[in-house]
Amino acid sequence: QDGSHVASVVEGPEGTRTLTSRYLLGADGAHSKVRETLQIDPHRTPEPLGMYSQDAILNWEGEPDLVIWILDSGAVMAMRIGKDRVRFAATTRSTFEALGLSSRIQETTWESDFDVHFAQVDTYGVDRVWIAGDAAHVHSPIGGRGMNMGIADGIRFAEAVRDGDFEGFAADRHRVSGPWVRKNQRFTTLVSDPSFKG
Repeated sequence: QDGSHVASVVEGPEGTRTLTSRYLLGADGAHSKVRETLQIDPHRTPEPLGMYSQDAILNWEGEPDLVIWILDSGAVMAMRIGKDRVRFAATTRSTFEALGLSSRIQETTWESDFDVHFAQVDTYGVDRVWIAGDAAHVHSPIGGRGMNMGIADGIRFAEAVRDGDFEGFAADRHRVSGPWVRKNQRFTTLVSDPSFKG
């Protein structure tokens, strides 16, 4: 980057090309190349927590849009993502199975066992290059705020471009994401602890 533009090298199916823009917002995930290039420390937790998630089709009529169950083996969150479509996130696959909803599921459209780290940057960018979403803050899906926080980052960045207030953007997003990541980490760690009983 220089005083007026940012040059970005983009790799795609048609090869590598260079794009020039006034600003760059890197919303490129937990393994962000933009964050790495800016040498911003994500302050990621060293030990991950294992989790399980699936998207399913089932009759969810009369059920809440968002619900969290605390079981003896952990927690399960269910969030409606469409008509008769629900996303489940659980501290483990066996915890999800213990919930007893498997017989109601008509089709599983996606599922994954994955590791969760928790991370929160101290700064959101430098000059004309900034980061948002999982590039800036990472937490477990329990609570269902990840995508919304990333979208809010993008909206607030657009306002920063309009107003020329990038420090305000960084301070505002840190006030929102910092406390949430800490709360989410405490809650997810608590319900993943086998000594904690529902």
